[in-house]
Amino acid sequence: VEPNEVIFSGHSKGAYVALVAAGSSNINLVKPKSLVLFNPAGYDRELVSQIPFDTAITVTYSDKDTVINESLIREIYDSLRVTYKQLITLQSYDNLDADHFFPLSKSFFFGGKNGVS
Repeated sequence: VEPNEVIFSGHSKGAYVALVAAGSSNINLVKPKSLVLFNPAGYDRELVSQIPFDTAITVTYSDKDTVINESLIREIYDSLRVTYKQLITLQSYDNLDADHFFPLSKSFFFGGKNGVS
């Protein structure tokens, strides 16, 4: 595997696991070049501080998420000491709530209802 092509990704607790794996030196894995984290449900402060600075990280949050608080997402994002990071907030429409599972729902994420995505 080419190290510059490895991406760790996850949703909710899976995003937590991706953060743990990216920052852990005890796991015999190739280190990811980037992470894509959908509504992460926590993090380990010590392990996040060990993620290499050149790791590109995208964090998403859904504005109507009733499972994960926005304050946790902001805390995770602020704790990332990497050069390249972005926070994307998925915004609800009047008839379409961006909830905790919104990024996983193909019918919503790719096309939406009545052409709204």
